[in-house]
This record gives sequence, C-alpha cells and structure tokens, in this order.
Amino acid sequence: FNKGSGCVCFEAKADNDVTIILKPLPGTKRVQPLQHVSSIGNPGQLPNGSAHGSAPGTTAPTPRGSFEQHAPPGSNASPMSAAVEPNYTIILGSHRNSCLKVEKNGVTRAMVQGPGSRISSRTFSRFWVNYSSAGVITVGAGEPSPSSPFYQWTDPEGPIPDIQHVGLSSWDSYVSYRCIQVLPPCRCV
Repeated sequence: FNKGSGCVCFEAKADNDVTIILKPLPGTKRVQPLQHVSSIGNPGQLPNGSAHGSAPGTTAPTPRGSFEQHAPPGSNASPMSAAVEPNYTIILGSHRNSCLKVEKNGVTRAMVQGPGSRISSRTFSRFWVNYSSAGVITVGAGEPSPSSPFYQWTDPEGPIPDIQHVGLSSWDSYVSYRCIQVLPPCRCV
C-alpha cells in the first residue's frame, strides 16, 4: 500500500475463512491464538516454581508447548496486547461460512451476515478490500466501484498508522487464490 491506503483485489474459492490481513510490518507474527498469559502470579515462573529466563517483552515456551507473553518493564500494556502486532483482519466466510468478520489486533470489531458472507468452494469469486488511511475498510465483490461494495466499517478508535502490507491467508481449511492485484485506493464510497 502507498501512504497507508490501497486496495487488494483477488479471486478465491474455499469452504470458508478467506482471510485478508492489513498491517504496517511485513511477516507472519499472527500467532496470538497460540499464546496465553500464565496463570502463575509471577511472569517467567514455571508451574514448578523455576524461572525459564525469558526477557520481558518476549515469548517463551511453556512446559506444555504453548507460549507465555511477557510485557516489557514499565509498559502499561497487558501481556496479551503485547502479543499482538497492529493489524486488521477481514475474514470472508467466517464462522462456518456464515458471516463477514472484521478484527482489529485480534479482537472482533464487526460481524455481519448477508452478501459476501458466503464463499463458494466450487467456483472462484472476485472480491476486493479497500483501506483508507482514515481507518475505513470497504469490502466488495466484482471490480472495485461505487456500486460493488457490500460492507464498510470505520475504526471508531482511529486507524492503525502506516498500513503498508497485505496478506492473504486461511485458518483451518485450504483456500485457492488467483488474479491477485494491489491497486491504489479506490473511490468506492
């Protein structure tokens, strides 16, 4: 994306969970569902009372193979908020192909049923997601135009600054993507 705004267009087919991630940094650090905050009173202490030596602000494996998150010292952030990098996640066909879902930093902000909430597993469908630096996410089908959006959401808390990267993903089943384009922001509203 250029200057924090852009539009991604693609064709997809899947049983569910066609996922678009918008974020300021490249990479794949979306592992927060695998992380948890230790129920032990002291961060860094294992259930047997020993310390695992992780530095604050890092993740560390626990004895069961999941992860603990430790907030940096002096930080007002909760351990879980430190585990999530800033991102918007848009999921077409979420909840067993029944709705469109928008998340910010791993927290559900909107969930709607209706047009665009279902994905075909047999034929490719064309979708687009437009993001403006004002924190407006518009989702549509077909080609980006004023007549093709089916959902728009504005971040009431203010936008995540410097969104520059887009990722296409899936959660628990295969998704086929093709004809992927990253375009300048469209004037679709």
